[in-house]
Amino acid sequence: MNNKKISALFLALASTTSIAGTMGPVATPQVLLLLEAGASYSHSFYDSNVVYAESRSVAFPNGFAINPSDFYPEDFWGGYIGASLYFPQNWLLNTRYDMYGKESKTNVAAQTEIKLAPTRLTFSVDKVFGDFNAFSGGVGGGAVVETLNDGDFIAAVGAANPSESLQGRTRIDPLVEAFAMYRSGNFGLKLNAAYQIPVNSKFGSGDINVNLGANYAFALL
Repeated sequence: MNNKKISALFLALASTTSIAGTMGPVATPQVLLLLEAGASYSHSFYDSNVVYAESRSVAFPNGFAINPSDFYPEDFWGGYIGASLYFPQNWLLNTRYDMYGKESKTNVAAQTEIKLAPTRLTFSVDKVFGDFNAFSGGVGGGAVVETLNDGDFIAAVGAANPSESLQGRTRIDPLVEAFAMYRSGNFGLKLNAAYQIPVNSKFGSGDINVNLGANYAFALL
């Protein structure tokens, strides 16, 4: 009889321990590495009146103003790869590399065509809000290195300015950004929108850079 009572007591304790284990908080790693890839979109804003040094001549000693949006492509589509580190203090450190396809714009009146294919390498830090294991968002800032991976300025024969290649030109600008992300298990879907501040652009009013991608998380610590 005593053996039956002891066995019943052990079973009750085992059941209680099992239930408590399933109902307790899920352990969260202190540091996560998120590897990410997806689609990229960028829109460039141009100043409406810009005077280029090339426009100065004997006839126009002070040059003349043009609207760059009449000559330069404004919308770019491509893809990106990225990596982020999540810390338990709700900080997210990010790096992204955006690669865009070549876009072109033709100005019939000026008989010019400009083709551009930029790339961007971004470093940013975001403050995270919400449940990082479910739905979260954040805001932050950083810096972006933009390079013309490929580009051509094509002028009609006899034009004042000859055709030239534009690739290799690089500039560094600050940016501010915001993101929204949903995670289930180790997989996540993230939307990121950033405004590139035109500190080193003479004729731009900034760029909007949008990323939509999927990520997978690895526990580091």
